[in-house]
Amino acid sequence: MEIQKINVGLAVIARKFFDVAYLEGMLPAFRQALQGDHSSLHDGGVIFTPEEAESAARLFTERGCDLLVVVFGTFADAGPAMTLAQAVDMPLVLWAPAEPLSETGRLRLNSFCGANLAGNALVGVDRPFRFVYGSPDDPRAVRELQLRIRVAAVAKTLRQARIGLFGVRPDGYYACNFDEMELRRVVGAQMEYFSIPQLRARAEQASPEAKEGFVSKLKARTVGMEKLDPQQVDDTAAAYAGVRSLVEERKLSAVAVRCWPEFFVDYGHAVCGAVGQLTDDGIMAGCEADVNGAVTMMAQHLLTGEPAFIADVVAIDEEQNSWILWHCGGQPVSLASPQQPAEAAYQPNRRLALAVWFGARPGPVTVARLSYQRGRYRMLVMKGEVLDQPPRYSMGASAMVRLEGDAVAAAKQLVEMGFEHHVVMSYGDISDEMAALAEMWGIEVVRL
Repeated sequence: MEIQKINVGLAVIARKFFDVAYLEGMLPAFRQALQGDHSSLHDGGVIFTPEEAESAARLFTERGCDLLVVVFGTFADAGPAMTLAQAVDMPLVLWAPAEPLSETGRLRLNSFCGANLAGNALVGVDRPFRFVYGSPDDPRAVRELQLRIRVAAVAKTLRQARIGLFGVRPDGYYACNFDEMELRRVVGAQMEYFSIPQLRARAEQASPEAKEGFVSKLKARTVGMEKLDPQQVDDTAAAYAGVRSLVEERKLSAVAVRCWPEFFVDYGHAVCGAVGQLTDDGIMAGCEADVNGAVTMMAQHLLTGEPAFIADVVAIDEEQNSWILWHCGGQPVSLASPQQPAEAAYQPNRRLALAVWFGARPGPVTVARLSYQRGRYRMLVMKGEVLDQPPRYSMGASAMVRLEGDAVAAAKQLVEMGFEHHVVMSYGDISDEMAALAEMWGIEVVRL
């Protein structure tokens, strides 16, 4: 899944009674600050009148802009910004450059005051926006603008996503519930449904080459494959190939799979290794039919370029101020620590192949979750660091994550606020990006 390029509209609002010549000298820098790998810029010019604002709004709509940046080049009343904001249906960023030094004692731009007026009016009509302050050569301002562009690109990509759901959640796993229509409204992703017998039938058609490709990938990154039941390994490989064929046929962006009990009880093998390899292939795969978990994984994958690690919170280490994230072996082996080889193994509880056991590599991480509770979506966002320690549990895939906040207090809030048992970990600090994505979707952000 690759991040989509977006169209960014740029409108510069000004009044002729201020230092327009100075503003005109800044225009190339404004444009440069908005350039990037994931965006094409559409310039609406300098806007002095309501008619010019209306014309620019038509331009941005015709060009299919996905994000509008309104620069207060000088002071202006709220009228032009309101005209633009209410005429277009896209996320909005207000930007005010810092006031330049004055050699005459006269206020040259007064941009902040203009943005302040516009912010007051936009809140009054319930029009969402974000505000950036700083000149176009201010690294902090440019970073925030680029963050907004990147997040808008992720949001656009997810609006076009197709998620395949294989089976339904296991009995009693209410935390894997999702609301298809609310997900479509908030995120835009579409669902496709497949039964486990459909998947099994497709798996039975898998070619020897497709199955061998799966086994070869895991053999190259793990030890112990030769110790496993070969029929169970072959069946897991077939399940992987079956999902892959449906992903390619139906152009799916991610999947969520009911990984038990049928595969254990009826088919005599585990699909953990298949789920993990799909994620390593760039097809984010949520286990236990966790659709919201898969959406979280997609967002993190798009932001980091790496696979995401979905897991349960199974223990709190107070001494290390850490959560232990663990699951049974359906995580991407590319995230394994280089200090200890990953092991091709059995699912820890059912003793059936194929699962992959490893400890996650050390480094800064973001822990997040698109959560659904009481008819509404919200986003959990946390920062932490995977510690460079041997796995607490030798069976399964795990990570010891030292949290930035208090681990015990965060665990208490996780339970009392009704968050799901699955959280999703990705490498790097993308906490602000995940929060910005939630804001763009109009849902609550919860930072623990």
